[in-house]
Parts: sequence; structure tokens; C-alpha cells
Amino acid sequence: MFEKQVEQFALPLALWVLTAIIYPFVITLVGVFFPFQANGSIIENLQGQPIGSALIGQSFSTERYFQSRPSTVEYSQNPENIGNRCIWC
Repeated sequence: MFEKQVEQFALPLALWVLTAIIYPFVITLVGVFFPFQANGSIIENLQGQPIGSALIGQSFSTERYFQSRPSTVEYSQNPENIGNRCIWC
């Protein structure tokens, strides 16, 4: 009888240790080795202020990937602006 109670508490306790302690520690440790990706791939302007992420609005070269909105990649509201440079940064 006592063995059944130990089994009933051992598995949830082991899963809790795995998911609440070990997994977050491993993911945090991976983030230490890849700081640019772990912090959101933040792009900064010349003054060092964050202006966005390198992963948002990226253009894709093949048709097998999801295509972004035209307003987020290779798009400019200013016809004199060559390319998609940030004119306010």
C-alpha cells in the first residue's frame, strides 16, 4: 500500500522537477550562448536606440516560404527614398 502512494507522488514530482526546474535552466543556458537571438534580434539605430527586430518583415527568396506584406519588406512611402532605408532613424 505504501509503495502505491510513493508511485503516485514520484511521477508527478519527477515531471515537476523536469518541467519547472531543469527545462527552464537548460533554455536559459542556451540563451547565454546565443544572446542576439535570445534577446529578440534587436536592431539599433546610430544613437544606440532599439528600432525593431531583424526577423520582422524579412524578405524571402523562394516561393515555398510565407510571403510578408509588401508594407513590411522592400516598400517605401517616399518615392525619393532608394531602397527601404529608415529615413527617421
